[in-house]
Amino acid sequence: MPAIGRNLIYIPTMVIFVCLQVPTALAQDPATLITMRFLAGFFGSPVLAVGAGSMVDIFKQEQLPYVLGIWGSMAALGPMLGPLFGGFAYQNHNWRWSIWAVAWMAGFTLFLMCCCLPETSADKLLRAKAARVRKLTGDERWASAADKNFDMTLASIGRTYLLKPIELLLFEPIGASLQARKAVPCLLFLVFLLSLYLAVLYGLEYLFFEAFPFVFSGIYGWSPGVTGLGFFGVLAGIVFGLIFQMWFIRFRYTAIWAKTGKAPALEQWLWTMMFGSVCVPVSMFWFGWSANAQT
Repeated sequence: MPAIGRNLIYIPTMVIFVCLQVPTALAQDPATLITMRFLAGFFGSPVLAVGAGSMVDIFKQEQLPYVLGIWGSMAALGPMLGPLFGGFAYQNHNWRWSIWAVAWMAGFTLFLMCCCLPETSADKLLRAKAARVRKLTGDERWASAADKNFDMTLASIGRTYLLKPIELLLFEPIGASLQARKAVPCLLFLVFLLSLYLAVLYGLEYLFFEAFPFVFSGIYGWSPGVTGLGFFGVLAGIVFGLIFQMWFIRFRYTAIWAKTGKAPALEQWLWTMMFGSVCVPVSMFWFGWSANAQT
């Protein structure tokens, strides 16, 4: 929203997130711990929701595939590093130290955000500039395009920011070329099914947090800290996949982009995902087979 921009989402929610780590670390019963963890996750989630918009604000279109790939991989790399730090913190001190580590890192990040993060939303910046010009000149006719085109009524905000995303999720096909061919009934290309597939992948990734301690600590007898090292396999896979994605983008799409002057059709970007979709069941079978210490 032009009146809010990016930083009014980032900084207040990050302040709440950091503050919530204190009652989480000091919790004396499971109910308090679960409640505080839920609230911390709730107030920490806007960073993921808004972050891609900041990347679009800053970088050129031809740079976005690389930048968004790196940014998106952080959502998976962070949880893979968490068990490493948390495992050794729990092993050498207690579980509360894993929460204090989150508080320290988030607090340092908040400090950098407050000192070094500029507002990047063009609508917000132009709106502020128009307000300064009106104040200097006394001419109320000065207004940004965002001021003129944005309807601040509650009904309009609800339609744009609550209902429109659901509509896009359920009915939007992937790629303008599909729309041109009137391929909306082709369910294989709906955003909803792609989102559902990604949800399954995230679910499998986070199930590792339960499966790894069960297998490596319970069956193989590893310590909590060493069990955290087992997540380096997932981390290495993410890094390798990111490097492969960067190479593939440069190899396949850069020439097309330079020749035509526009980005390839959206469905053309799914080649690496098709390759990765084969690797997922293979890796799950591999992990399940090796979970038995006698095989």
